[in-house]
Amino acid sequence: MTIKMNPLEIRVVRLLKERYPITVEELRNELVVRPDTLMRVLKSLVVKGVVALEPLTDMTYIRLLTPDIDVEGGRRSRDSAKDAKPCDPGDDDSYAYM
Repeated sequence: MTIKMNPLEIRVVRLLKERYPITVEELRNELVVRPDTLMRVLKSLVVKGVVALEPLTDMTYIRLLTPDIDVEGGRRSRDSAKDAKPCDPGDDDSYAYM
């Protein structure tokens, strides 16, 4: 199963694959993000069916619903940009200036 995610959502899913069980507070401290930013990302992942939030009396745990998930980034990573071949101006017939 592949789901398109933004870079922060990918970080959350990867961390959930490594560490379980984890609370929202522990995840926030690990990622060093603002509480409202993390909740926005978690709500997005809940809507996508990737995670479930399990509130207890004093904390909320995050459960990864699909541990075999493949994540696909929405933007190109820096590593893939470095691996891209440079363009050769001789390969293009168009003119940049007129």
